[in-house]
Amino acid sequence: MDFLDLVKTRYSCRSYTDQPVADHLIDEILAVGGNAPVGRGAYDSLNFTVVKSESALNRIREYSAKTGNDRTLGAKVIIFVSTNNMKNPISYENVACAVDHMALAASNLGLGNCYFYGFIRDMVQENAPQLDALNLPEGYVPLAALGIGHPDPSHVKSPKTELISKVKINRV
Repeated sequence: MDFLDLVKTRYSCRSYTDQPVADHLIDEILAVGGNAPVGRGAYDSLNFTVVKSESALNRIREYSAKTGNDRTLGAKVIIFVSTNNMKNPISYENVACAVDHMALAASNLGLGNCYFYGFIRDMVQENAPQLDALNLPEGYVPLAALGIGHPDPSHVKSPKTELISKVKINRV
C-alpha cells in the first residue's frame, strides 16, 4: 500500500472481533517497531512485551476498567513498550516512535489498533500489582502500548479522502 494511502486508512480502532491475531503478523509488527528511529541508536533501552494470554489480558483489563470502562477496548493483543532509561526525556519519544511505527504496520496488515497511554501511566504511578503480568526485565518501565486485533466490521472507519493537517501551522 502507498504510504499516504496507509496514513489515510489508519484510525484508532475501538472494537475488535474475537478472532486471534496470528503470530507471524505480530512478528512483522514487532520487526517494524524495532526499526523505528531511536535517539542515538539506543535500541537496547527499549523492550517490547507481547501480551496475548487471556489470563494476562484479563489482569490488565481489570486494572484498565477500574474507572468504569475497559480502556483496552477488547484488543486481542497488547504490545507494551518499556524503557530502562527514564532519566533521559528522549525515552518518551523513542517509545512513541516505536508505537507509531507498529500502528502503521498493523494498519498495513489490515489489523485494527489503538495507542494506549493513560491507564499505563496510572499503573506505573500506582505501582499496580497488574504490572507483574508483564514479566518485565529488571529496570524497565512501560510508557505506552499498542492494542491490536481484527477490527469489528461494524465499527471500521472509512479512509480519509485527503490529508489535511489537524494541527495549527505557523510558517516563518
